[in-house]
Amino acid sequence: MNGDETVIDPHQLLDCGDVAGLLKVSRKWVEDKVAGDEIPYTRIGPRLVRFTRDDLDALYSTGKHDPARLPRRTPVAQIAKGASVRRRKAA
Repeated sequence: MNGDETVIDPHQLLDCGDVAGLLKVSRKWVEDKVAGDEIPYTRIGPRLVRFTRDDLDALYSTGKHDPARLPRRTPVAQIAKGASVRRRKAA
């Protein structure tokens, strides 16, 4: 194990700042995800939330994407030869 890796006790409670650092995102991103109930957390008071290693593992596993299940894209070379391209509708 090199010096860049962080070992987390699975029972240790983490705050928004800790999670932001581990995920390499901003604290605001974590707070926004909590406000939208988009990530698992434990509320320990009216304004305090904490996370466990299990919460982070659940977040990681739900965010994984299987490239085999993504739609195929038309290679640029085929587009140049006149292949039809399906465009997504704007939301």
